[in-house]
This record gives sequence, C-alpha cells and structure tokens, in this order.
Amino acid sequence: MSAEEVDLGTAIAEKVKLLDEIELKHSAYKRVKARIELAVKISTARQASTNVVLYGRPGAGKTTLSKMLVKMFGPVIENKAGYVIRTVGAFYAQLPSPVTVSSLVSTMLSSLGDPKPSWGSTKDRTDRLIVLLTETRTRLVLLDEFHHLLVSQTAEEVLNWIKTLLDSCAVTFTLIGMPTCSDLIRRDKQIARRFEHRLNLGYLSITETNEDGVSTFVAYLRSYALEVKEALGLKVVPDFESPAECLAVFAKTGGAPGAITALFRFAVLNSMLSRDDSRILFSDIKEAAEEDFFEDFKITKRDVFDMDSKSLYNEILTCQAK
Repeated sequence: MSAEEVDLGTAIAEKVKLLDEIELKHSAYKRVKARIELAVKISTARQASTNVVLYGRPGAGKTTLSKMLVKMFGPVIENKAGYVIRTVGAFYAQLPSPVTVSSLVSTMLSSLGDPKPSWGSTKDRTDRLIVLLTETRTRLVLLDEFHHLLVSQTAEEVLNWIKTLLDSCAVTFTLIGMPTCSDLIRRDKQIARRFEHRLNLGYLSITETNEDGVSTFVAYLRSYALEVKEALGLKVVPDFESPAECLAVFAKTGGAPGAITALFRFAVLNSMLSRDDSRILFSDIKEAAEEDFFEDFKITKRDVFDMDSKSLYNEILTCQAK
C-alpha cells in the first residue's frame, strides 16, 4: 500500500469518527435524553436508585444516545487538597452472551477500571462493585443488549442479582434492548417496580409533522446534512428540498436515524474515493443507498430513485400498512 493510500485511509477514518460524534437532534431523542437525565437527578436527590428501561429497534439511536450520556456525566478529574481524584460518572457496557451473574459483574468491574475483574467469588466481586460505584462517584450505568436475557437460562438469577444491586446504591441503571424486552420487565413485578421509567426510542416518520408542517423525517434529514457539512468542513451537501429525493432516502433507511448516519458514512467514503473535493452530492447518497447494509431497513424492493414523489409516497404508505 502506497503512502498516498495510507493518507487517504487515515483521512477517511477521521471523517467517519467525526460523523459518529454528531448528536442526534430530533424530538424523540431529546425527550428520552431528558427523561434519563431527570432519573439521574432524582437518584441523587433521593439517594436511592431510580431506573430506566430504554427500548428501540436497531438503528433507533440507542447506542449513540448512550455515548452522549457517558460523555455528559463523566469522567471528571478533580484536584482536592493536593490529591487527584478521577471519577467515572457514567459508563456503558454490553451484557455478555451468554449472560450470567458472574460474567455481568466482571464486565461492570472492568468498565470501572478494576485491574482483576474476574478475581474472587461472585459475592466478593459484587461487594467490590458496590464499593467502586461509590468511590468512582458513578451516577449512571447503561447496560445494553438486555434482550440477551430473553434466551438465557439464567435470566431469573441475573434479574435477582440486579434487584440486589439496585437496592445497594444510589445509581441510575438504564437497561437498553429491543422492544421484545418489555415482556421480560413486566413479568417480574419487583423488576417492574424498580424500573418505573420505560422509554421507547422510535424511528422518524414521513407522515408526522413538526410545528412548521414538515415531516419529522425530512426535518431531521435536512438538519443532519447541515450538521455533517459543518462537522466535516464540507463545501456542499444535498439540501434535500426535492420531495422525491427525501422519500427515496426514507424508503431506503426506513426512517432509522442510525441508517441515516450510515448512509452519510458510505456517501463520505464514496466521495473521498472518487473525488475528494469536499463535496457530498446526491449521486453519492444514491450510490451509498445500494449497500447491502440497508437491506434490513428498506421499506420496498422497488427502484425508489426512479419513482416520482406521489407514486413513491403511496408505495411507502402501502408497504408500511402491511
């Protein structure tokens, strides 16, 4: 590989990283974020754990939201009386698969910086975890892939362990998973009582409109394109004023914010490989939309880029009604 190819690869990687750091800005995202922030404040005020369950289909923005919350609440470095105090504030971890109490406590200890997260009995590690949560001033724990418990033979044991942990600290725990997790929460009354805040992060809609009469999807798409332009220092991005272009993007992404981010990621890659002129054109978006990644998000199998806006709108409504 030549030095020029290495430099181009580095430049692409840096731009992709910048894309991942753009915060989602749509009403559902803001509402869910505010509710989790409130739960953290309530936990601190009550000195008792106030907890959240966050549901959402793939691409809804759950992981992006988690990263933003971790960034918001920590880590913090304080200097007091000549001592440097490093606090965690918040951390994000994924439930291992298969999930057991032992594997989960080790995962959480590792996230808190414990040098020997697998050392000791499960009880010893749990006691250590409770101490570390206090010492690191952790206020928020985000546990993703909660749906792993749906197929776990140790689900009841893990849920009982979580109950004990919640009763031992004043930390807000947010369990994150697929919508199917709702049954897991509801069938255990004690867990349901401890996770009173249950939030759903959905996809953007082509039919629901904002106060300006613009669909939530189109408003977000236009706003996100401008965010990409500013973050990456681009000269040109699509303005998405064409109804047919907006509907085509919706048909390919299903309105999933994560799929929209991926679409721009592929478009950046395409533009840099072909031109590298600080522009993203709609032709780059169109080419990006043909990636296999979007097979799980697209609404119709028809060639949406060759359809007029009225026909495409009706196709979308018909497919969504099925």
